[in-house]
Amino acid sequence: MPAGVLLIVLLAAGETGADAPPAGGRATAESAGEADAAGEVDATADEEPAAPPGSRRPRSIFAHLGKDAHYLVTFPKRRTRRGVVAASAVAGGLATLMLLDDEIRREVQQHRSPGLDRWQRRFEPLGSAELTFAGAALLYGAGSALEREPLAETGRSLLEALILTEVFVKGLKGLTGRQRPGPDGRSDVYFEDLSGIFPSGHTARAFAVASVLAQRYGRRAAWVGYPLATLVGLSVIENDWHWASDVLAGAAIGYGAGKTVSRLRARRQGRPRAGRQLTVLPAVSPARGRAAVMVQLTW
Repeated sequence: MPAGVLLIVLLAAGETGADAPPAGGRATAESAGEADAAGEVDATADEEPAAPPGSRRPRSIFAHLGKDAHYLVTFPKRRTRRGVVAASAVAGGLATLMLLDDEIRREVQQHRSPGLDRWQRRFEPLGSAELTFAGAALLYGAGSALEREPLAETGRSLLEALILTEVFVKGLKGLTGRQRPGPDGRSDVYFEDLSGIFPSGHTARAFAVASVLAQRYGRRAAWVGYPLATLVGLSVIENDWHWASDVLAGAAIGYGAGKTVSRLRARRQGRPRAGRQLTVLPAVSPARGRAAVMVQLTW
């Protein structure tokens, strides 16, 4: 179990460390994620030439998958003060929630209601593997077919981030084997089931998507993506699928994977995020008479 927590802390802090400028040097749009606290440049992600901007080859999604995974888990050699602070915050949050997991579950389940269950059913699918991977593939396919490279690159970034997230989540679930919540479930029981539940895959995927979109489309995407990802995490707690600490761990993994992938891919292409416009408008569904949110991407 400590090994699983340590890996989550490294993933979360590794992305934060990658975001800091080199000590004693100038910060540029391309320097984020390149330097450690001593100002040394990490050339791990630059060993191969970038794919042509118009490339629509499926292998362009996977060309740097292993290299990006290595970059993510070897962050200590690029550690920064900001990364250390982030690692401490994640570790402290996980430790606190693990102590409170059983109590949080009791409180949540005692206050369940049909209304909350309906709310949970609306948001939980947003973190499913089927929806997230299908959405990423759709963006990639549409961008390729329409020859809209920024849109295709968003799809490629999402697919790579989701694949990395899935690998880390599945590995940790098998490593920790944590017992599921339930009437007889205990949050401190580990190594019981190879499938396990730590960390939350739904939450990890939701935060991976949110972090990629936030990196590529800016603050408006972040304002929409991160709250929705948080609601996904809360929904799996309310549904009694996960302990609260599972959700925090999943959020840390997804955030770290999404930010790292999108930044490394942008750096290889010699440009910052896509900078396209994301428009979010309130709407009303005429068929059901319910409030809704309309999201429009302009590229």
